[in-house]
Amino acid sequence: ETEVEVEEAPSDAEVGAEEAADAAAAEEEETLEAKLRALLDAEAVDADAIVELATSAAAGAEEALAAAEKATADKDDMNNQYLRLQADFDNFRKRTARDKEMIATKAKGDIIDGLLPTIDTFEQAKGMVNTESEEAAKVNDSYQSVYKGLLASMEKFGLEVVKTDGVQFDPETMEAIMRQPTDEMEDNAVFQEFRKGFSLDGTLLRPAMVAVAVNEAAPAAGEGAAAEAEIAVEGPTAARPSNPRRPLLRAQHQ
Repeated sequence: ETEVEVEEAPSDAEVGAEEAADAAAAEEEETLEAKLRALLDAEAVDADAIVELATSAAAGAEEALAAAEKATADKDDMNNQYLRLQADFDNFRKRTARDKEMIATKAKGDIIDGLLPTIDTFEQAKGMVNTESEEAAKVNDSYQSVYKGLLASMEKFGLEVVKTDGVQFDPETMEAIMRQPTDEMEDNAVFQEFRKGFSLDGTLLRPAMVAVAVNEAAPAAGEGAAAEAEIAVEGPTAARPSNPRRPLLRAQHQ
């Protein structure tokens, strides 16, 4: 980050010191002028005394100029030190706030990641509950209320479910564990979800585990053009792949 530099107005002490120095210089100038006038008004002009006075005045002026330059340099040095310290403190404050935010985000991610198996248990139990009887239906309703409350609480902390219903397979947020031939869905669409995927504050915690539809008769939008482009790159003798999207799937069997 760029260091912040802030100009500081002169303090009252510095202003007072400058005024005192100006007053002393003015007083010394008046004294020299008075001495010179006295020598010139004398009946017998003493040239040696005048030269000596002029030499003394010149030496005093040089000393005063050197002192003024040193005072200015010291002031600039102190001002630069102050600006560097203030910029360092500002950078330290920003770095501390950034580190604190990173620690809080990591702690939140670790906690939510540890609760994901609990969500998986709720999801698995949801498909196993028998709701034929009235008593079982009440138990299921209570169970669903607890599950929805847990998800709602986690969503307040930035948890988001990876959408898989009615979408195309996305290798960035999904993991394909099988391919399902079908003529009812578009090719490469998500056929079934086996495990939910989640992201936290825009960062993927784990991919959704899905099955992907395979439909040679209904290719996904834009697939034909992509296949033609691939053939054009490979040359006129290249064979057309049966399903050019298959290499894009990270199909795994677990």
